[in-house]
Amino acid sequence: MLSFRKCQEKDKVFVYSLTKKNMFDYFNKFLPEGWSDEKFWNGFDIERIIILESGENFAGFLDLESKADFLYVHNLQIDSQYAGNSFFLKKLVEEEAIKRKLNKIKGKVFIENKRALKYFQYCGYSIKEDKKLETESSIWVEKVLDKTFNNF
Repeated sequence: MLSFRKCQEKDKVFVYSLTKKNMFDYFNKFLPEGWSDEKFWNGFDIERIIILESGENFAGFLDLESKADFLYVHNLQIDSQYAGNSFFLKKLVEEEAIKRKLNKIKGKVFIENKRALKYFQYCGYSIKEDKKLETESSIWVEKVLDKTFNNF
C-alpha cells in the first residue's frame, strides 16, 4: 500500500534519480539541450513535491502546482516496481485539485511516451493533440473534474 507525504531535503536525490531514470532518454531525444542537471535543479521546488512510499521504500513522487484555474502536473513519476499502484496517483492528483478548489488538471506528455498517454487517457484525461508543443515534442493532457467537487 502506498502512502504519501511532503517532500523533505533528504528526498532530493531520490526525486532527481527517479526523474533521470524514467525521463533521460526522452529528454535526450526531444529537447535541444538533452538531459540537463542544471535545468532539473533550477526547476526543482521542494514545496510542490509529494513523495510516495511503500513502507520504508520510495515508490514515486508528484510535482504539482496550483495555477489560476487548474492544477498543473509538472511531474508524475513512479518507480517501475510500483507501477501496478499507478491509479493511486490518479486519485491523489484529483484529491489535491479538489482540496485546492480547482476543477481542472493539466500536464504535458512527450508524444512518444505511449505508456504515459495511455495512462492519462485511461484516467479520463483528454489528449489535446491540437495543442502540440513543437519545441518539446509534447502535447497537453487535460481533465475537468465534477464542478461540485463531489467526485469522492
